[in-house]
Amino acid sequence: MIASLLLDDADLHLDRPLNVVALPLIAAFVMVQWDVVMDPPNATLHRAWIWHDGGGYFGVPLSNYAGWYLTVWLFYQAFALFVHFRRRAPWPRPHVAWLPPILIYLAVALSYAVPYLIGRDGAIVDAAGQGWRAQDLRETTVVVMLFTMLFTAALALLRWAARRAAAAP
Repeated sequence: MIASLLLDDADLHLDRPLNVVALPLIAAFVMVQWDVVMDPPNATLHRAWIWHDGGGYFGVPLSNYAGWYLTVWLFYQAFALFVHFRRRAPWPRPHVAWLPPILIYLAVALSYAVPYLIGRDGAIVDAAGQGWRAQDLRETTVVVMLFTMLFTAALALLRWAARRAAAAP
């Protein structure tokens, strides 16, 4: 929904070939932004998953993000093609329906600031033997979140507010 909002209701206009391609591409970026923010602390500080050979982005390899992007894009692309060839009239949504996905994405983004603000520093070593300062990982997470997820959520929120103002009597 966020990608569609950013692309002027592309999901309601999947009869247009550009939207059939653009919507899945942008939606996949929106999803992978979340992964770019969450992977470094989860792979190092929390050890939720482990990259045995490490990677260049705080222990996470580029192949992880490329794989997630490809996987998410394939699902979104398949669904966009399904809707495109289904040829039914799209169902419009009330303006309020756009707000929960934006606010949830924003809340998830901002949740990564909390560990930075209250976390303790210390040294950790990931599965590949690379040493990290915990607070550096948290700070990097916040920097990346600010310029990916927060930017996307803010832009979507502004688009939603402008659309709502334009529709007001």
